[in-house]
Amino acid sequence: MNGITFRPTKEENMHHIDEHTIELYVLGSDLVKEQIAEIEAHLKECRGCRTLAGQMEAFYKNAEDSLQISKNYVKNGTQKSKALVRINKAVEQYYDPFAPPVRYHTNTPLAKMFYFVRRHPVAVSISSFASFIVVGWLLNDFIKPVAKDNAITDKNPSSFLYNTNANMLEIYNKQDEKLWEIISPGLLERFNHDRLVKRSSTVLCDIDNNDTNEVITNISLRKEGEHSLKILNAYKKIILEKEFVVPFNYLNRTYSPNFSPDGIVVNNFKNKEKKEIILITENIGRSPAFVARLDEKGNEIGRYWHFGYFMSMFPLDVNNDGKEELVLCGKNDTPDSINQEYPVIAVIDPLKIIGDTKSTACPGFNWKFSDAELFYIRFPRSDINDQLKCIPQVNSMNVESESDISFFSPISGDYAEQDLGFDFYFSKNLKIRRVKSNSAIIRFRANMVNKGKLAGEIDQPYLDNLKNNIRYWDGKKWRKEWTMVKH
Repeated sequence: MNGITFRPTKEENMHHIDEHTIELYVLGSDLVKEQIAEIEAHLKECRGCRTLAGQMEAFYKNAEDSLQISKNYVKNGTQKSKALVRINKAVEQYYDPFAPPVRYHTNTPLAKMFYFVRRHPVAVSISSFASFIVVGWLLNDFIKPVAKDNAITDKNPSSFLYNTNANMLEIYNKQDEKLWEIISPGLLERFNHDRLVKRSSTVLCDIDNNDTNEVITNISLRKEGEHSLKILNAYKKIILEKEFVVPFNYLNRTYSPNFSPDGIVVNNFKNKEKKEIILITENIGRSPAFVARLDEKGNEIGRYWHFGYFMSMFPLDVNNDGKEELVLCGKNDTPDSINQEYPVIAVIDPLKIIGDTKSTACPGFNWKFSDAELFYIRFPRSDINDQLKCIPQVNSMNVESESDISFFSPISGDYAEQDLGFDFYFSKNLKIRRVKSNSAIIRFRANMVNKGKLAGEIDQPYLDNLKNNIRYWDGKKWRKEWTMVKH
């Protein structure tokens, strides 16, 4: 019968070929021509099936001899047509005294179905059998992933992947086995068009000390454009969702009260028993931004307000006191009416973010000044910025060694993906050391020189001039010499 797959075995409990298949083989039917090799291989090894095939051949030989002298014999050209005639003679069944016992069949609906098909092949049409095969295949396809999931013993989230092609956040364990995935609308658009920064939009950590990591993220999970912080447990359930809606004024001007969470850092800043969540939030549409400090349950402890926005945030022990501070990279928008915004970094003590307080360099808020600031450093604007009237920024930090760190300052957010900018190297305690250019910015500026927009080249004096224009805020005014913020 077309669609039958026979797989002989040499094990003791050999599976026999059903009588109908042997009958089709004896008759030379095209329905089993693709299985002839398998059938013949089985007949060589199975005395019972071989004897049954011999009896069938003898039976049809006798029937053919009878038909030759019968008026019912029909000729079709020169070929003989084997028309079956019902006779009251049964094929003698072969019994092997040494054959293995009949195999017990599992009493399940699926097993019964296949057993019926195997034992009654003539009663079941080809289309019906094909249907059974499809059903079995579908069941097998359904059972496989369930079995695979049950086989995963480590259910603890350990890493994640932004699958931007499928708009999925995928969660994996330490063995790189996918635990689960969740749809994130707009993921591709967000990360293809986002600024070239080292944001931490998703963090995996054991926030509640239950020996299992939670998933803390600010990406959209239900609809595109969500502006909330979500915490999911190891089984994909959202256990906390928090939005940030804070009315405020700056220089007596009213802004949108809606803020979107961005970079996330989780650490046990206060003690080893309880972790805290620190995240950057930015006003939807423009400046300002604040850094929010939350406890392990998502309750806000305080906000550090800043007019401008922070591109990224890094924990770093800058003063070697055994406690990590937070290094914030971004820009200051306070002179936004004269297009002289400037790139900055701020170093703050997260434990001093209590209540609503403002940066000492952004006095336009109605909050009191923050005493969390340790450093506030202004980076220079280059002649490229002034010519293009674009706003520079600091977007990332790299730890170069135990004593050196560097910051990358692109000429503007619009050119960040082209890697156009300068690297500023500092000691770990934030003393400026040197400035380096890259080939991209050298070519870019040389093109401006060729167009007559600028003169000169990026040489060592040019880089030294950028270095010498680093400024430190002391809480009241800018200084050329290294200084911390005084409160």
